[in-house]
Amino acid sequence: MWDIANGKYKAVVPIVGSPFYVDARDVALAHVRAVECDAAKGQRYLLIGRIYVPGHFVEVMDRHFPELRDNLPPADLCKAGQTSSKHDSTKATREFGIECTSLETMVVDTIRYIPYASCIILKKMISPFRNSLRFQPSERKQEVQTKELNDRLGRGREAG
Repeated sequence: MWDIANGKYKAVVPIVGSPFYVDARDVALAHVRAVECDAAKGQRYLLIGRIYVPGHFVEVMDRHFPELRDNLPPADLCKAGQTSSKHDSTKATREFGIECTSLETMVVDTIRYIPYASCIILKKMISPFRNSLRFQPSERKQEVQTKELNDRLGRGREAG
């Protein structure tokens, strides 16, 4: 989805993977409900939102994020794809009381969340090295910071 929004596929969106989508929040909820439901023990459940073609992503992005229009491929170039399926997730939706999130909601929420998630990932990548990037005026302070860095990287005592 990010590649589409970011302009990687301006000419056409490739059809990749499965023609189904399901919101990760729905999957998480289904897992919680399965743990809570005694009848679910030993059962298998299939959770599928709906079938989509890549053009659906483009249409939603175009409608909700006009600032991305220059990055998006023409929606009519993205219409190919599977439109029916033998898969059915009625059992999961009925027994767990889950109404799958719409593609529109999922796409809008994902595009809004990406900048926030990118900041978190970048912060986590930089954070363990934060102290090692500062000027260390004493050798002892450097030893302490090296130990702290090794501890954060899981090297523990053997590195100290």
